[in-house]
Amino acid sequence: QLSTAALDVADFLCKSTERRTVLLDGRQGMSAACLLGHALRATKQFVLHVEHNGAVYRTDVYDQASGPFFYESLRQSSTPNGHGAAVIAFTTDVGSDLQIGNQNVLEGIPVLSLESGRAVSSPAEMALAVNEAKAALVKFRSENQLDVIHLFIKGPSAFSMLLGHRLNGVCQVQLYDWVDGQYRSTVRLDA
Repeated sequence: QLSTAALDVADFLCKSTERRTVLLDGRQGMSAACLLGHALRATKQFVLHVEHNGAVYRTDVYDQASGPFFYESLRQSSTPNGHGAAVIAFTTDVGSDLQIGNQNVLEGIPVLSLESGRAVSSPAEMALAVNEAKAALVKFRSENQLDVIHLFIKGPSAFSMLLGHRLNGVCQVQLYDWVDGQYRSTVRLDA
């Protein structure tokens, strides 16, 4: 299991060295990027140095652009079952993509949509996007008493990696990747 292997690498690094800065290439699939970020999470004292399309994003640099970055909307559910879905999209709407092959996943559950017409143009904007997304996911989980969030991301993979780095204290997160013309479940991150 890739998830177990990533956590084993993180544990090995924690036991082997006090320096925990890890250089990563931000060009990964969404799920792989989020999984790597989550395995090397902030609560384990890891600092990520992510390079993506010529930009460098570091998790120990706290400069943040002014916001908001995302526009937030919510579809409530009348039959809570502990599951919810979150859709995060940059510059491109993801809503119609979710209707392809995922009806059973989204049926009857609350859906949080975070959409932005902005592209990430600086590390400060990336920090803003990650911080807003994390705060929105925590609020969504709390207000809907969720055990699992089904997460769909359509944006830069570096965002997915940096968000994964910060996903502690949310809940279980089921990730999805766009494969063969539809979103498919890939890996579930622990709480």
